[in-house]
Amino acid sequence: MSSHQSLELAGIETQRGRQLGDQIIVAELDGVSYGFPVEHLLEVEYVPNVAPVPHTADWLHGVVNLRGAILTLIDPARLLEIGAWTRTPYSRMLVVGREDPVALAIGRLRGMGQFTDPVSPELVEHMPGRVAEYVQAVFRDGDHFLIVLAVDRLLDDADQFSNRTNETRSVVGDHTPVGHVPVIERGDS
Repeated sequence: MSSHQSLELAGIETQRGRQLGDQIIVAELDGVSYGFPVEHLLEVEYVPNVAPVPHTADWLHGVVNLRGAILTLIDPARLLEIGAWTRTPYSRMLVVGREDPVALAIGRLRGMGQFTDPVSPELVEHMPGRVAEYVQAVFRDGDHFLIVLAVDRLLDDADQFSNRTNETRSVVGDHTPVGHVPVIERGDS
């Protein structure tokens, strides 16, 4: 790890023509391990101080400053309706590469693995909350299944949900989509 305690992922090659590329970050959401394709991630970081943003969805935990870049911190456990993120010494955030990068708050980083031969999602008896809507693949990992989440689809739906919610709120004013933080302009006095 580098001096700023991050695991840089941007340099890992993936092959676009494959099912997922094989590299999967395994992380906990509400105590259960889920997979996140490396191809969507820029890095894994400790969670810096979080500034809450009022009048937003409960899954939008706030914003963080990562080496001068302001990122929206999303609680995927709340977004998937499977629980809620709580900061612990093991908490990390997965920085997702998008036009405007965002970060996903995770309970614990379990590691990174190379997974091949996905199994049918129907083999998983029960997927809690809204997880079934965002399954990209399922792999057998010993005696358990590893559900790999479609991060891009999850964040696209979060943007759409945010748009619908803010259109109905007259208190909030202009909509700020996920990954966008309003800039407060200060006049010279």
